[in-house]
Amino acid sequence: MNEIVKEPLEAHQATFSTSQMNSPTHLNSLSAQHAPSGGVVVLVVPFPAASHLNQLLNFARVLAEHGLPVVFACSETHARQTTHRSGGFNCASNPNLRFHILPFPSFPALLPDPESSNKFPGHLQPLFDATEHLLSPLTTLVHELASIHRRVAVIHDALMSVAAGAAVECLNAEAYSYNCGSTCATICFQREAEGQQEPIVPGLPPPSFRGCVNDSFIDFLPRAVKFRHLDRGVFFNSFHAIEGQFLSRIASSHVWAIGPTVLLQKKPQEPPHKLHECMQWLDKQAPRSVLYVSFGTVVSMSAAEVRELAQGLEASGQPFLWVLRYADKGDIFAGREADSPRGLPDGYEERVQGRGLIVRDWAPQLEILHHPSTGGFLTHCGWNSCMESIAMGVPMVAWPMHSDQPVNAQLVTGVLGVGVAVGEWHERDDIVRAESVERAVRKLMASEEGAEMGRKAAELRDAAQQAVGEGGTSGAALDTFLALISRP
Repeated sequence: MNEIVKEPLEAHQATFSTSQMNSPTHLNSLSAQHAPSGGVVVLVVPFPAASHLNQLLNFARVLAEHGLPVVFACSETHARQTTHRSGGFNCASNPNLRFHILPFPSFPALLPDPESSNKFPGHLQPLFDATEHLLSPLTTLVHELASIHRRVAVIHDALMSVAAGAAVECLNAEAYSYNCGSTCATICFQREAEGQQEPIVPGLPPPSFRGCVNDSFIDFLPRAVKFRHLDRGVFFNSFHAIEGQFLSRIASSHVWAIGPTVLLQKKPQEPPHKLHECMQWLDKQAPRSVLYVSFGTVVSMSAAEVRELAQGLEASGQPFLWVLRYADKGDIFAGREADSPRGLPDGYEERVQGRGLIVRDWAPQLEILHHPSTGGFLTHCGWNSCMESIAMGVPMVAWPMHSDQPVNAQLVTGVLGVGVAVGEWHERDDIVRAESVERAVRKLMASEEGAEMGRKAAELRDAAQQAVGEGGTSGAALDTFLALISRP
């Protein structure tokens, strides 16, 4: 039975720190208390999907660490979700960062369908559709902030252009878009929409956008981006060493590549309250020996896919840490959870005990990738995962499922040379066989070619650290943006 999620309509009256979930503070008093001398406030509006929420929250944290007051506006459900999965970060540790609860309309929290041939998370479409009703509360919020600040800089997810529609209503508010996908995918899909057939990368014809999503999302997309012409610039969680050739093609008055944002942040002031069980298991493994396996938060695998992947991992002989779970619902706290994924062969966990660990819940991905025992990442190639893997110097096995992931997989394997594909995107309707999984894993983890990918990944890690360091391109881009919004 599907649960109906109801967000309280009065919730938009409250802005709070995550340690004060039950003690909301009124927006005006909070904003007046934390108004900086420059009189600039940043309003961050994420799209309500986990990887989008994570990227925008990371950037909000960065801005708050630079001394700006930041208001992170989302539903109550997603405020809880971001803190539930904060990996030990205490959002209340920086008084510049506050949450503002938006009144989302009711939407059904549908369960994912792991047996669907189309892997796009169509069960989240009711949540996506709910974002179209946020123009009025966002306009009210922008007006309230504008009344007590010299300037309101609205940074919104590219799929939340409704926030740009709200910003245009105030003379002292301006909107900027944050693109959560790769620059390469943005250019590829844009060229396809313009009827350009020539591949952006010679020899790598990009997949069709229509084949990467579903019909409902194609119908939704024009409505989601209808206010994007009001934006004054666009952010990408990327850096020039990996996407410089694509960033130069973005048509916008301002383009800021400020990634990897996970490296722009200061380290948490406090360690996690308790280590996840998988971290203790990793501590017992040899350096760079473990393959981390995860398909993100919005992918569900069929029983047949689980079986073939399990057999391939077992046959590879490589240690592995596998996060095996169904996709998130629109509200991860509503109603019952989906059953655990089916398809593991009988006696599987007993046979791989000691060499393989299966985690059936959310796991701290960045910490796993940073661990010295992690030597590879079998991933769906969501851009957040790609950037975290690159930032940590971990090469990848690419198994894309939907959206920009097939293009990202091409970038990782065919351009950057830090990954190997389990198969071809045009064969996505066929089950990936255990032999293909075994071959790809062995190639990455136990061959000279894989070792070379590891060396390239280490070089990109160093380039990422340089990009966010003093004098780096990402740090300079962020400084340029801060100077722009702080202008007299």
